[in-house]
Amino acid sequence: MRKFKTAYKLMLAIGLPAGILGPMIADSMDNNENISTVDNSSFLKYHDDFNVTRNGDILRLPLDENPIPVILDNLEDEAKQYVVDGINSLDNISTKINYTIFDSSDYDKDFGLDYIRISLVEDIEDYGVSPSAAGVTIYNYDEKTAEIKYPISIYLDEHYADGYWDENFTQSILTTITQHELMHTLGFCDLYEEEDKSRSIMYYALRSDSAKTYTNEDIEKIQYCYDGQKIATTTHPNHIKYKVVANLPNNEVKEDDGREL
Repeated sequence: MRKFKTAYKLMLAIGLPAGILGPMIADSMDNNENISTVDNSSFLKYHDDFNVTRNGDILRLPLDENPIPVILDNLEDEAKQYVVDGINSLDNISTKINYTIFDSSDYDKDFGLDYIRISLVEDIEDYGVSPSAAGVTIYNYDEKTAEIKYPISIYLDEHYADGYWDENFTQSILTTITQHELMHTLGFCDLYEEEDKSRSIMYYALRSDSAKTYTNEDIEKIQYCYDGQKIATTTHPNHIKYKVVANLPNNEVKEDDGREL
């Protein structure tokens, strides 16, 4: 069993066109050699967009007919809705990737460990990333099968829990961070080329001209790899089961330490 730790770093500044996001961090935790038996054929078109095992096999999240439980831990209603918005947008992209949301107090341990847990944290550096990180995703995977293992942990810096919006006031930055981290749970890696910033939410830096939500290319990647769709045409009803709470009005942006979007 090996472990990946993927970090999304964010620094916002008034008057500056860009924030700085740090690279993905990968920790190798196992020295066991395994012989690959993985069929990568359905993922090869986007091989360079995925994290891979030591054998070069594409990491992927195993899916079945059951929705993936997502446990929301210690989120107030406003932040919770921003995170739900991010989950909801990915849920609606794929016919095979579906989520059921639980508050942590409502998830019984007898349900099992096959879940994603999303938590707000005060000191995100405690999870092995720099203090400027906005989020980090941590999971184990099987070297032989290249399957990502549950449980998966996503930690979001509480600094971005509210008050930060994209430049068009269309969604919370916490939603953007959630969307980015959820793609890590599917095996997608951070992207670093200049042309990546507008074509994918997986670009490593959040800039004025970088994607703030899933792009058409992101949608095509997800549907091609996980739904077997060659053209991104899939839509399906919303599977999210969580009471909607009111968002901040789009003309409201809270300030914090002189930084804003």
